[in-house]
Amino acid sequence: MKWQYRKADGKTVTYFPTKDFYGVIRGKLHNNRKIADAIHSGSNKNVCAWISSSDGLSGANAWELMCSEVNFMNGDYLQAQYNPKNKPYWTVGGLDINIDDYNGLFFIFEKKIYTEIAPLSYWLQKKGIKLL
Repeated sequence: MKWQYRKADGKTVTYFPTKDFYGVIRGKLHNNRKIADAIHSGSNKNVCAWISSSDGLSGANAWELMCSEVNFMNGDYLQAQYNPKNKPYWTVGGLDINIDDYNGLFFIFEKKIYTEIAPLSYWLQKKGIKLL
């Protein structure tokens, strides 16, 4: 598994999450639905999802983030997930809700990514979808 984000200038940055990696990124969730649908139907995995960001990672491995993962898991945050073998789009909180194109603040803890519930809920409401 690896994370990739695309900068405003179109360049991509890829990193392989390791134990004790923590970061914050403000960006937008993207998905190449054609490739994701093929993977969902049984094709081999290929890069088809990313986070675009004009600023990239900030606060990477900051001590404050390292100490706060439990707060994110038990607080006002939901885990965003992407696995085209299961669902061909970004999902959140284990729910069958498509959050492709969501633009927000994401907290990365090793191989997991979280986003705040309130802004996501507002974004979904505007699309006519109720989160919880």
